[in-house]
Amino acid sequence: MKRVLFFSILMLAACSKNNLTESPALVRATVMDAGVNIPDGCGWQIRLADNLKTYHPQNLLDSFKKNNLEVFLSYVEVHDSFYCGIAATAYPVMQIISIRSDK
Repeated sequence: MKRVLFFSILMLAACSKNNLTESPALVRATVMDAGVNIPDGCGWQIRLADNLKTYHPQNLLDSFKKNNLEVFLSYVEVHDSFYCGIAATAYPVMQIISIRSDK
């Protein structure tokens, strides 16, 4: 019984890490203008270079809203989806921790 309790506490402690306290790695990405954020457009999106996954940024600064802008950023994925376009495509949402231009 003591072993079960010990391993249960150990598992809880291992699972309680907060991603925001760790330093996320910088990744290369491209900022894209996917059209005006209305029923037919998806607004600003960010596509990661390593896996080509496309995200809806929660907090993209105006100074980085340039189509095809190459950037380095660190982010956390928010447990939410952003729906846009005629077919209501779902994109995962990211919160940007830091961002800088590639140039």
